[in-house]
Amino acid sequence: MLLDNNTQIQCPVNFTAMAEMLKLSRIRLYQLIEKGVFPKPPKNQLTKRPYYTPELQKKCLEIRKTGIGFNGKSVIFNTKRKNKIDLDPGFYEFCGDLVETLKNMGFKVTRDKVKNALQAIRPNGLKQFVINADLIRDLFGYFKNGCKKSV
Repeated sequence: MLLDNNTQIQCPVNFTAMAEMLKLSRIRLYQLIEKGVFPKPPKNQLTKRPYYTPELQKKCLEIRKTGIGFNGKSVIFNTKRKNKIDLDPGFYEFCGDLVETLKNMGFKVTRDKVKNALQAIRPNGLKQFVINADLIRDLFGYFKNGCKKSV
C-alpha cells in the first residue's frame, strides 16, 4: 500500500525502519514517543524489540503529515535543510583540493570549515568547481579575518 509521499506500508517493521519512514532519527522518535506524540509500539515477545504494525505505521505517518500527535496536541516537525553546495558529487573532491591548497598556505582547515567558508563567501553557490585566483583570494581573506566575510 502506498501513501501520498510514496512511503510503502509494509508488514511489521522495526523501530529503525519506522524512524526512517518518518524522516526522524531513532533518538528523536524515542523522545516523541515519550512525549506522547507517537504511539508506543508493542514489543516482540521473543526478542523484546519494538515493532510497528501496518496500522501503527499508518497512524505514525498520519501524525507526521497532519502535525496532530497521538496525544491530540499539535506538533511541528523540523526538516533538515539541504545545502545547495553539497548536491553535486564533485563538491567533496573539490573541497579536498581547497583544503590542501589552504593548508599549503598555512591555514589549519578542514572540509567542513572550507564548506562553511564557501557558503559565506558564495551564498548563491558556485558556478563550477574550479580553483581560481579570485576564489583563493576570497578564502584567504575569509580565514585571515577570523572567518568573517571580507568580500
